[in-house]
Amino acid sequence: MSAETFPNAPIREALIDIHVTLPTEATLEVLAEYHRPLVERFPQRRERAVWMGEFRMDSSANPPAENPSKRIDGYLHVSDSDGKIVQTRQDGFTFNKLRPYSDWGTFNREARELWERYLVLAKPLYVTRLGLRYINRIEVPLPFDDFREFCPLFPDLPDGVPQSLNEFFMRFVAPLPDAPNAISAITTTFEIPASGETKLPLILDIEISECFESFAPETDKIWNKLELFRQAKNKIFFASVTEAAKKLFR
Repeated sequence: MSAETFPNAPIREALIDIHVTLPTEATLEVLAEYHRPLVERFPQRRERAVWMGEFRMDSSANPPAENPSKRIDGYLHVSDSDGKIVQTRQDGFTFNKLRPYSDWGTFNREARELWERYLVLAKPLYVTRLGLRYINRIEVPLPFDDFREFCPLFPDLPDGVPQSLNEFFMRFVAPLPDAPNAISAITTTFEIPASGETKLPLILDIEISECFESFAPETDKIWNKLELFRQAKNKIFFASVTEAAKKLFR
């Protein structure tokens, strides 16, 4: 499937997410080694923390007890200059590309190369989930009469319900027709503009993902899946924006 490439693409963030099961020997010390050969490309390495909390209540008048705990589960390798983040975790790998986003070929090649480094270092046993996500920020010029001028994915409000909205959030989750084991999650909302702003940021968030019991961590198989996800994402995106919206990106 060919798709139009826009010089002013609305992509605020694109990410490839691969969840895995690692062997016991893939410790945090092993994952920390990922950064050393990439220090010039990703100057910063930060710990990635997971916080967990537990609340206990009893029949007494005492306030509930809270026992928060912090656990380091991996690292973020950050390049602020070009908006790139690599996550190397005990449960997987993620490559985030923030704006500006150039094209799928560039994003895809770098993600694959960075994944293969993780594959060699961490030696995952299985892939348990694959995800491809694009978060679009469409700056709609004010004023306008109807959101559907730019995006058909908007609440259909019946008569008797106020037709003006200060906020809205819609999310659809559905299987893909050509890949029933994969699902698409489509979210639309908008950010409230500051006083005096002439544009309203419409958010169109599209994620395609699939979970597995024991998918072999072979790069070719993974990237073949991701290419199918990309085609599904493109189909959803182009069905979700109008010609008026496309003119904003050209």
